[in-house]
Amino acid sequence: MSVNWPLYEKLLGNGLYTDRRGVVIEEAVQSFVTGMVDDPAYQESALVDGAVTPIIASRNSTFECSIKAAPETDIHIGDMVECFNEMWIVVELYVDKVGIINGVMWLCNNVIRFQNRTPAINARHCVVDDGTYSKKSTDPDAFVLTNTYKIYLTIDEATKMLFVDKRLAFGQIYSALGEQILEVYKVIGMDIKSKNFGAGSHLMVLTVQRDVYNATTDSLTDNLCDVFTANGDTATPVVSGSCSIIGRDVARLGVTRKYVAKFTDVNGAETQAVAMWSLTVPDGVNVTENGNEVTIEVPLDETLVGETINITLTDSEGLFGTYEKKVQVITVG
Repeated sequence: MSVNWPLYEKLLGNGLYTDRRGVVIEEAVQSFVTGMVDDPAYQESALVDGAVTPIIASRNSTFECSIKAAPETDIHIGDMVECFNEMWIVVELYVDKVGIINGVMWLCNNVIRFQNRTPAINARHCVVDDGTYSKKSTDPDAFVLTNTYKIYLTIDEATKMLFVDKRLAFGQIYSALGEQILEVYKVIGMDIKSKNFGAGSHLMVLTVQRDVYNATTDSLTDNLCDVFTANGDTATPVVSGSCSIIGRDVARLGVTRKYVAKFTDVNGAETQAVAMWSLTVPDGVNVTENGNEVTIEVPLDETLVGETINITLTDSEGLFGTYEKKVQVITVG
């Protein structure tokens, strides 16, 4: 790499760097950051876990996309990315020799719906993989169990309560008798560690195997297995859908975070409702509610590091259940 000597002299004169290596790194980073907007793959309005985060995203295939981001961009393994009018999940990230973030994200191909022993229905985008994603067809002779899949999804307050033997519906199919039934799979394994690297990573991998539809406990209407009502009995759900909070699970000192209410009907489509917020925050943290959005402002106070902000969402008519998000305060850096 040739050195920009005027920049080198300027940085040395300002006391920012004392060696050529620092200048070369700074020049490479500045070149990347200023050149992002001219890259054909620049995605200015990409949403990472609901927050606008400019990235470079280049599709490698039908389902895989390479990404790049400026140093210190708030992006982690397990994050959900809305880009190209589709939902993606980040499965790989690393920082190169000058600090630029590189990674891979996969196109989500399913939405799973589940309850955690409450009437509230949770809907999550995910990747259902029969080996196509993970092997990328490089080893066509590798053995793949019949009717067994891997599910890649974000670890959050709802998904972390999934468990072995949990039954999930992938959609609707027909039986040999011509009756409409759910295509049901049961969780036989959980991995919350091996795919996570670096602070903030939150990727879960479930192993699921084909199971049997139960017309008594499962709901064709809601694409839901083992339906629960408020008293815990198996029956038709008493809610009209589910709610969730879009936003980060961490907040750094000195930043302002915005959290947005999202309501989903029984078919998984986004719908409208009036949000009702309840927050528990440490002293010094400012909260501003504005309809279906709430903003949290964290001051530069080191005593807040490690504190938790609890955000609870429901709707004014009680039709979409309850969702709780815990936001941890972390230090600058």
